[in-house]
Amino acid sequence: MNWSLSSLWQKAKIYAERAHKQPRDSALFPFWSSLAMEFLARAALAKISPALLADPRGEESMMYAFNFPAKEPKSIPMQTVLRRCRVMVPGFSEELSISVQALVNLRNEELHTGRAAFDDYPTRLWLTDYYRSSRVLLLHLDKSLEDFLGKSEANVAQKMIDAAVGKIAKEVQGKINKAKGVFEALDAEVQEQKRKDGELEVHWKKVVSSKTVECPACGAQALLNGNEVNESEPRLEGDEVLIEFVLLPSKFECFTCGLEIEGYGKLNAAGLGGQYTYEFREDATGHYANREEFEFDDWDAYGND
Repeated sequence: MNWSLSSLWQKAKIYAERAHKQPRDSALFPFWSSLAMEFLARAALAKISPALLADPRGEESMMYAFNFPAKEPKSIPMQTVLRRCRVMVPGFSEELSISVQALVNLRNEELHTGRAAFDDYPTRLWLTDYYRSSRVLLLHLDKSLEDFLGKSEANVAQKMIDAAVGKIAKEVQGKINKAKGVFEALDAEVQEQKRKDGELEVHWKKVVSSKTVECPACGAQALLNGNEVNESEPRLEGDEVLIEFVLLPSKFECFTCGLEIEGYGKLNAAGLGGQYTYEFREDATGHYANREEFEFDDWDAYGND
């Protein structure tokens, strides 16, 4: 078994090459593509640490990840790989994770059941999202679509991604315009009351990981929620320990006009993309006391996948 970044990357490239040698309506095209995606996602975690690929329920697997001998190391399932990529790979949204998981599920059905899962599976159902997911993982790996697919295939993939982004932008703008039109058609007094009620709702529903933003439809204060992608090392400031968490936006809600936008691609198209930070502070004495009490050998408590 080999969990090194270089070996996983090379294997992803090999399977991608095999996939793109197949006719596009062939069942082998999505099959080989699904394998390429799996190793690309695993490579993304391996870049951070091979230990992220080790099954935490077995001591041998973790030892193997740190180059110690192990008889039967086991890696985490793809579902866990994608869950960790959502947290650790910037831009790898839940939307992309779901599309990749759907492809992986079909691949498992192809291999482990009597159904020919990839027969009659046209590229219009999956290929654009596949290229979008690949590009996000490749950026994390400091690679390009051309590195992964070769120049000619990368050009086609980029055109498909650009078309999808344009479609998303049009869809989002239409949604914003509709919410704006409905709100502006209300009487001024009704608008004012809705602003007061909506911004009060923001006050009550805001949590530390939320961000207050201006609604692109009605201009009222609204909420932007996100998923954590990184955190800083704790640092001491006076009697407190400060940790900064970096988040990628995942959902927007306006309680004034009712506009909702979910998914990073759509949020980015609405001008609500990028990343933001929130600070967590706690008493230094309590912080370091809690660290001493934590049992690192309790893998089930730490996170049984």
